[in-house]
Amino acid sequence: ERLLELQAAGEIDPLLSLDALEQRRRSYAERPIESVRGVVGLEGAGSVLRSVILGDPGSGKSTLLRALALGWAEKPVAALKDEPIPLLIELRLYAQDKDKGICNSFLEYLHKGNTVCRLNQLELDALLKSGKAVALFDGVDEVFDPVLREAVVTDIHRFSNRYPAVQMVVTSRWLGYKAETLRKAEFAHYMLQDLTDEQIEDFLERCHRLTFTAGQTEERERKQPRLQRALEESKAIRELGGNPLLLTMMAILNRNQELPRDRARLYEEASKVLLYQWDVERKLYEQADLKHWQIDVRDKQAMLRKVAHHMQANEKGLSG
Repeated sequence: ERLLELQAAGEIDPLLSLDALEQRRRSYAERPIESVRGVVGLEGAGSVLRSVILGDPGSGKSTLLRALALGWAEKPVAALKDEPIPLLIELRLYAQDKDKGICNSFLEYLHKGNTVCRLNQLELDALLKSGKAVALFDGVDEVFDPVLREAVVTDIHRFSNRYPAVQMVVTSRWLGYKAETLRKAEFAHYMLQDLTDEQIEDFLERCHRLTFTAGQTEERERKQPRLQRALEESKAIRELGGNPLLLTMMAILNRNQELPRDRARLYEEASKVLLYQWDVERKLYEQADLKHWQIDVRDKQAMLRKVAHHMQANEKGLSG
């Protein structure tokens, strides 16, 4: 029934039989796992020219693109002569400017849009034609309007036709992503996997080494095994620990408390950490009539509770 619904909604090929679907699923499961750092060119040679990196929320998609840009920025100037320049474009911001009529292409956006620094459009065009750039398009899923999202994906397709020598990496959540347009443009698609037990252990070791100072060795040696035990003893916690964002939340919580062993309480504690970081007042302060407002964690929870209820109770369910 669900497959028929997906076919009717155009989410999967209507000509695909259940046997063909099972064959594709088996083919996907049998593929060898690759290093995403190799796919995007962070390690070794042979990066993929055009790739779409799909994943769950918090799986590290945006962090991956920032790592690419940061790796370039941290190199000595003398070493950058033959290095392609990374152009990191947050599609959410690009879509906002496109919707307002400020720009109609990525070059216009980088020339006069809502960016940290602006780049000359003519010089950028010459640079891209020479292939001496890497275009990093972050967050297709963060363009919420479906019509606008489709227009943004079409712009990426046009960009790939105009600059065939430029390496391109696109990121998106897998839920709701439609691969057809970029697959036709010869983009290879990859799915980020959960962290393995070895990767989790490596992450926790590095995290505790970096966040505890030299004088806190004893505290580190007590708290790191405590978190490791929680992951080993609770199946629910281990399942969540494969997600880099949630694992980071666990490491932050572990500094001051024992981890809750059930999923609901862990989410509650992790959400508090995220809500403390969410600076609502800064946005409100930009509006003169709202400068007196003060919003604490409980207020933020109340706001998001209403949003969550609206999403759950919506006629179309979560897909709406």
